[in-house]
Amino acid sequence: MVRSIPFRDAAMVTKRTMREALVKEAMSPNVVSVASQTRLKDLLAIFEENDFNMLPVIKDGRLVGVVTKLDLLRAFVVERKFTKATYLNILVDKVDDVMSSNIVSIGPNDSIRQAVEYMVENKIRSMPVLDGDNLVGIISRGDLMRYLVFEDE
Repeated sequence: MVRSIPFRDAAMVTKRTMREALVKEAMSPNVVSVASQTRLKDLLAIFEENDFNMLPVIKDGRLVGVVTKLDLLRAFVVERKFTKATYLNILVDKVDDVMSSNIVSIGPNDSIRQAVEYMVENKIRSMPVLDGDNLVGIISRGDLMRYLVFEDE
C-alpha cells in the first residue's frame, strides 16, 4: 500500500516545541527486568512476550547493566575472520555475557527535554529512570513522542 504525504505550502512555517514535563510524568513505572544470570533463551522469550527493546539487568538488587534486542542478536554473529574472540561469542549463554554495563540513565525529576537529548546523543531507544540507586521506571522514545508539538503559523 502506497500512502502519499500531503503537500505543505512552502510559505507555511511550522513551529516545533516540546510540552514541559518531568520524566516521572512520561515514564512507565512498571519495570520488567532480568537477572544477570538469566539464560539467553529465556531472554528471547521475554522479548517475544513483551514489546520491549531494552531490559534493565539486576544483580544483588541493583542495576548493573541493560540488555537490548541488538545485544541478543550479537550472540548469534560469527564473523568471517574466525578468532578466539568470535569463538567465545558462540559460547555465551547468560545475559551478563552480552549486556552493556555502560548505562545511560535519567532521573524522575529531570525534564523531558533532557531525556530527548540523552536519547538523541546516545542513539538509544529507551533508558532506565533512577532515583538515586533505585530503578523506578523506564522511558522510551514512544513515551517522549507524546510531548512533541507542531504548530502551523
